[in-house]
Amino acid sequence: MILATERILENQEYEKNFYVDNEKLFCDFCQGTALDHTKKNALDKHLKSKKHVNNVEKKRKNNERELMLRKSPKQEDIPFKKEDIPFEKTNIPFEKADTPFEKVDKPKNFFQEYCANGDAIANSSLLQEIQGKCLSVAFNMENSWVQEWLRNKRISIIVDETTDYYVLSIETSFIECPALEGRWNNLLNSLNFHNIDPNYNQNYNQYYGNLVLPLNHDLISWFKFIFWIDHHISQLRTFYIEEEMINPESKAIQELATVFKDPTKFFIFETFIMFVASNAKCIVDGYEYFKIKNKPIAPFVIRCLAYLEATLQLGSTYSVSDELKVKFIENNVEPKPYTKMFHEAFQIASNTLKGQIDNHLALPMFNAVQCFDPRFIRTHCYNINSYSEIEEFKNPENNILEEWEVYCSLEEEFGNDELDLDNYWKNKTEMLPNLSRLALDYIWLPVSGL
Repeated sequence: MILATERILENQEYEKNFYVDNEKLFCDFCQGTALDHTKKNALDKHLKSKKHVNNVEKKRKNNERELMLRKSPKQEDIPFKKEDIPFEKTNIPFEKADTPFEKVDKPKNFFQEYCANGDAIANSSLLQEIQGKCLSVAFNMENSWVQEWLRNKRISIIVDETTDYYVLSIETSFIECPALEGRWNNLLNSLNFHNIDPNYNQNYNQYYGNLVLPLNHDLISWFKFIFWIDHHISQLRTFYIEEEMINPESKAIQELATVFKDPTKFFIFETFIMFVASNAKCIVDGYEYFKIKNKPIAPFVIRCLAYLEATLQLGSTYSVSDELKVKFIENNVEPKPYTKMFHEAFQIASNTLKGQIDNHLALPMFNAVQCFDPRFIRTHCYNINSYSEIEEFKNPENNILEEWEVYCSLEEEFGNDELDLDNYWKNKTEMLPNLSRLALDYIWLPVSGL
């Protein structure tokens, strides 16, 4: 069989139009179109095709245009005067249009080809140069105003890059937060109650005011941060111990390195990280599920809440995971005090959930909306009066009652995957027109604000 490299050498047309890559033949003008080099007729046919001829002509015009541009003076060679183009003439129109400068380059070829003065249109690099010179003036003005406004004011600065050389001199002070102090005192009381290293309480108390917590307490983000720490804790420990030697003046790094270098403190830190990371997934998953907006999940809310409540109640009898058991044995630590704290954490979470959910005003409605899940109705009450939180079911009309009877008697099979209720009820619009109309209203009840 003839090789691609042999075929391309057969005539000059092949050499001009094709190229070989990895023993395959491609068209140089048709965006790398792969061709069957074993069929000479197919290659000749491709060369005569309208698409190929147009692409060759387009490439020829582009080459001519590039040659003409190379001969014309470049925009960067034209001297720029600050007073020629005022700041508001360039930046403000682009800001109002929410358009990046780079977009002016896209129609430039069109204007160059069809407009007499198309080459006079500025390109993005020139506009950015103008912007840079004007923005430096604007920045200096704004910077002077900010410095004057901040003079003699006490401010709080939160910096993510704690090892950044340029922020080492910043002293972080946090806004007074009574809830933070209360939370820390509860932790100290728990440590005392369960006889966990009381000798360290004084040291803990010394640092409680410098705890780095976000001003906007987002528990889900906090949980996700814990997951990240759990996966990178060994690298994190090595990093801060070595970073202390590089940046010994950073108070934040010193405090973290102190925890990571002390075996007892690090054991306590790692134990609680492992506990939270292994048990908070159900809370995060539930929260993320309730944020879904592109699927009708209202009939599934009660089921998800019941699962979450059962998980938290089961945790009150939590048995230490095998991973933690190994850690306790390796460090010769009695696990019972920690287990008591873990049980207490689950119990508090369970009580909090019940307190917030059991009295929620929307709960009766979500209970009733479950009836629009056909899998639920097969195993629960068929009596339509049991779902009277739905306005149309309080005194249902005859057509609703008739369709309800048909709906409850349907014999259908469902897989283990989550049922798409939107498709289910849309497919029932002919069989159950009135009931499907109600269902398509109620299954889309908003859940994200629950």
